Amino acid sequence: MRIRPWILVVVTAVAYGLLNALLSGLKLPGAPIIALRPQVVLPMAGGILAGPIGGFIIGAMGNAIGDIASGFGVNYWDWSIANGLIGLIPGLIVPPSRGRIRTLPEFARMLLAVVAANGMGLCFGILVDGLVLGRYGTAEAFLSWYLPAVVTNVIFGLLLLPVVLHFAGRLAMTVETRTSLALTLLLVFVVVAASAAVTAGFSHLLGGSPAGAVEAVARADATLAALRWSGGVMLLVLLPSIGVSIWLTRLITAPLAALTAGAYELEQGKYDLPEMSALALRDDELGVLAKAFDRMSSSVQKREVALQQEISDLRIEIDRENTSKEVSRITETEYFRGLEQKAKELRLRRSVKATSTHGGEKQDT
Repeated sequence: MRIRPWILVVVTAVAYGLLNALLSGLKLPGAPIIALRPQVVLPMAGGILAGPIGGFIIGAMGNAIGDIASGFGVNYWDWSIANGLIGLIPGLIVPPSRGRIRTLPEFARMLLAVVAANGMGLCFGILVDGLVLGRYGTAEAFLSWYLPAVVTNVIFGLLLLPVVLHFAGRLAMTVETRTSLALTLLLVFVVVAASAAVTAGFSHLLGGSPAGAVEAVARADATLAALRWSGGVMLLVLLPSIGVSIWLTRLITAPLAALTAGAYELEQGKYDLPEMSALALRDDELGVLAKAFDRMSSSVQKREVALQQEISDLRIEIDRENTSKEVSRITETEYFRGLEQKAKELRLRRSVKATSTHGGEKQDT
């Protein structure tokens, strides 16, 4: 990295830390131990834009700054590493060297990076806290902290990461990415709305009406319990649904991608387009377009061959004309005329000499 990207990494890390401190009071309704962190998109975007190391610095340094600003000090160093992993993993899955995200497989890798980063990063923090530091039971931590945190982080990542990458110039709005993004956002909104409705319904049934402190605690516990189940079900539904949406997007956009690739090949002077011929077998509008494209390709090829032949003939004609002009220029010079005159004189002398020799032979006879 040059100096300027490193400065941007440090500035983003500081922003991440300050947002962690400022938004620490943003809690999940009815579950006060779960903080909503839309700013978690910063280390994930940093890893994709600045590379794995840059993403790790943003996550780890930012979480440490947030803990210090919130008065926790450096006691939760393991969670700083966990946040660093949230930035590092996307940088490994979608490194900057891959260029802009333009195709459906690249978009799918970005979505995979969101899930993998939060699943693996938060799992590290839970395991270290439970197994190494012994702060709480690992099983309880997975239910009370890990699952709700992963669910909320993944949702924010799916919603915000494409927006950040688009404005950063990393995500191109092609037909494939635009279609996949629309389907993904629709699925996220539907699943989140359904999960919120289920969580609210179950918490009301299990917790009752909060008439006092005990009832309020019971309501919060019920909400958290409902969130665990609905969140787990939401992930189980959302991830396969996103996979299905990507598959459907591929079915929709693959013919358009083939047409685009054919146009590029035609621009490069390649007229043998087997994909276009296969696409022309379709009976829908895309098949009609592919047939017209195939005919246009053949017509352009014939015209180019004819044009090349005309150019070749014209070059031959031009060469002949240039040769004729060059010969005329040479023959019109005084030097050439002098040589021509000398040649005539030599031929005349040779003719006179031959005649006199022939006449002498006759007299001898």
